[in-house]
Amino acid sequence: VYVYPNITLVKYKGLNIAKEEASVTDEEVKEEVNRLVEAKATLVNVDRAIIEGDTVIFDFKGKLNGEEFQGGSATNYSLVIGSKMFIPGFEDQMIGLKVNEEKTLKLRFPDNYTADLAGKDVDFEVKIHEIKESRPAVLNDEFAASLGYENVSDVASLFKHVKQQI
Repeated sequence: VYVYPNITLVKYKGLNIAKEEASVTDEEVKEEVNRLVEAKATLVNVDRAIIEGDTVIFDFKGKLNGEEFQGGSATNYSLVIGSKMFIPGFEDQMIGLKVNEEKTLKLRFPDNYTADLAGKDVDFEVKIHEIKESRPAVLNDEFAASLGYENVSDVASLFKHVKQQI
C-alpha cells in the first residue's frame, strides 16, 4: 500500500518574475558559426610529407630492449599530429614521413609514466599508410541549408538561428 503525502497548495498565481533578456554579441554568433563550419570539416588524402595538424593512419610497434611490450602496438591507428596524444617526441619524429615510409623512432618514456616503462628508452617502428588533411567546410547558402535546422536556408538565416540559440 502506498502512502501519499498531504499537499497543501500555496498561492502560485499572480507571482511576478522578472524575465532577464540575454544579450548576444555579433562576435559570439560568428564564433559559434565558425565552430559549426569547423565541425563539418572533411579529411582528404594528400600526397606529401606529414605536417603538424595532419591525421595519419599508421601501424606502430613498441620495443623495450628489442622485445615488444604490452600495449605498445597497433595497426591502422589514427592520430592527429600535434595532438600530444603520444609520449613526447613521438609525433615530432613522424613529421616529414610520407605514405609507405617506415621509421624507427627512438624515444624515452617520461619519468611519471607507468612503473614498468617510466624513464626507459624504447624504439617504436612505424609504417605510414595514409596522410589526411582537414579541409574546412565552406560557409555558403548550401552549407547553411545542409545543417537541417528549421527555417534555415541561407547564411543570413543561419546567423539568425544561431543568435536565437545562444
